[in-house]
Amino acid sequence: MKESDKTSSPSIYNTLLQLPLIKGVSPSRLTEMVGRLKIHFFKATDGESFVSAGSECKSLIFVLSGSVRLTMECGNGDFAISYTLEAPQVISPDCLFGIDTHYPCSVTATGDTGLMEIRKEDFRQMMALDPVFLFNYLNSICTGSQRGRGGLASIAAGSATERLAYWITTLTQPGSRNIEITSRTRELHSIVGLTPTELAEAAGRLRNRVTMPDSHTLLVSSRDDLGSI
Repeated sequence: MKESDKTSSPSIYNTLLQLPLIKGVSPSRLTEMVGRLKIHFFKATDGESFVSAGSECKSLIFVLSGSVRLTMECGNGDFAISYTLEAPQVISPDCLFGIDTHYPCSVTATGDTGLMEIRKEDFRQMMALDPVFLFNYLNSICTGSQRGRGGLASIAAGSATERLAYWITTLTQPGSRNIEITSRTRELHSIVGLTPTELAEAAGRLRNRVTMPDSHTLLVSSRDDLGSI
């Protein structure tokens, strides 16, 4: 990883103002924050991993340019889900506070990627100094929490399509693209709690958005396409 100093560039401020958790903050307030707090800008090259699954989340990492690939594995790699986040984005913000503050996934740059890191203590100060930061963070966390609660209805009484969509969106972040879900030994229908016929029919109804090359692989073009289901 390379250090990067872009704080003097007008374009970097425009990018920062579009980031999740920062949107809505005034330019003057943002300039004040950048000058007051220790904000780390750095670059990652193609294929470079800068977050390891299971490592403690001690800061927020934002994608300023380029894109990153997140990969989460379960059961010694028997089941895996990976997806791409494109700038402007923030990586796993729900891991910063709470009972479990460890990253569930590894993160790798896909191409040259510009990144910004804000330490937990500095972000806590930002939320205390300007309520916009606090509201953005609470909205992000609450949206995920409410999605999980609402998904219980999909699991209990929803159609196979609704259950599949809920299952995918629960395991990925908003804005996720090129989602790939794989299972080495078990067929995917048994993992998502559907019969082979139900899974095939659900994927068929979501054609152009979800494809199944085989019984162990599920590909999704964009998580946003599933939001209305």
